[in-house]
Amino acid sequence: QQQQQQQQEAEPHETTPNATTELSRSTTSTSTTSTSSSTAHRRLSLLDEIGNIQRRYLRKEPPKVVFGALLKALLQLMDSEYGFIGEIKVDEDTGAEYLQSHAITNIAWNAATQQFYTENVDSGLKFTNLQTLFGHVIRKKEPLIANSPQTHPSAAGIPEGHPPLNYFLGIPFFASEEEEEDSSSSSTNNNNNNNNKIMNGMVGIANKPGGYSQDDIQFLEPFLLTCSNLIQAYGAIRQNQYILETLEEKVLERTQELKEANNQLHIANTKLQLSSAAQLEHFACMSHEIRTPLNCIVGISSLLLETDLDPMQQESLKMMMTSGELLKTVVDDVLDYSKLVSGKVEIAIQQTNLQDTLDAVVHSIQMKAMERNIHVRTYYDPDVPPFVDSDSRRMQQILFNVLGNAVKFSKERGKVELHVELVQEDESVVEE
Repeated sequence: QQQQQQQQEAEPHETTPNATTELSRSTTSTSTTSTSSSTAHRRLSLLDEIGNIQRRYLRKEPPKVVFGALLKALLQLMDSEYGFIGEIKVDEDTGAEYLQSHAITNIAWNAATQQFYTENVDSGLKFTNLQTLFGHVIRKKEPLIANSPQTHPSAAGIPEGHPPLNYFLGIPFFASEEEEEDSSSSSTNNNNNNNNKIMNGMVGIANKPGGYSQDDIQFLEPFLLTCSNLIQAYGAIRQNQYILETLEEKVLERTQELKEANNQLHIANTKLQLSSAAQLEHFACMSHEIRTPLNCIVGISSLLLETDLDPMQQESLKMMMTSGELLKTVVDDVLDYSKLVSGKVEIAIQQTNLQDTLDAVVHSIQMKAMERNIHVRTYYDPDVPPFVDSDSRRMQQILFNVLGNAVKFSKERGKVELHVELVQEDESVVEE
């Protein structure tokens, strides 16, 4: 009986710890489920906001509006008081990096800071002092959690009247074409990898109740990727606009140059036409002046041939008349210069005594050749027909130039020979 009583007294003491353990497990499970549900809800809210921002971008809303909505979503999701989203740029003169805001909370604390904010917010506030908390992020290219910002080595202090800075979180983001490491890798490895990437911007937020943690950085990874993509996208748009504007300027400049060149060409053509007209007029006057004495020479020579002359005198007069007629042909060609310029030279084809045509040229050349003791000889192939269809005047002009050059460039006491042979004959063409 005593043993049974002792067992009965002992049983309540054994069941009480078991009941307490079960209650504790139930409470822990409920707390974990609640935390997981809250985290999932925040992630869904984050993705919804990112989708909303992307739709704004696709609707081609201005960068100021898109980044403003992005910053507003960031502050709500992170329960923060104020912050900024900025792009990292490089000064063209010094090569130093600086931060230019795309969206920033208005925390002006007096009239001067309010005026500064109003005048510069649209174009973006420019921050060049990197000896600050956000400068630490730019210099190190790594996130910064400062839950005691006033004691951080990079803290530069805040001006009098500035809203309190109790907690600060700064996170860089990088160009999307650089491949990200696996999301499961450690934060330290990610920071080391960041040093080899191109940092194109950062976000900074302040005063989340209780401070910031590494979980916040991991939570914002999709948000940071969105920021990076937007900065690159708007940068590409600006670059394309610059190219188009530059191209338009170059087209206008080139058009102006072509217009000026055309004007100069028109002026040059006008001068050339006037000069050509003056030359033609001069040639025409010269030709008429030359033709008058030539007609006199040829006319007197023909009259002398009707008088009593010995054979040598007759032959000399005939050569004089032939040379005069040839010279008249040259004068006529000068008068035809305008036709030559316009490509309208007429060829007069008619039946011609070939031997008489050639002898007239040869006799004219012989007079010049005799001065240098050069003999000019002509050989006719018996197969050459006595009459051919040709422009005798043009043929004489060509032969006169060819034989004249032959005499001119031959040595004294040399000889020049003209061979006339039949190469081919048909009903329509005779080649010589």
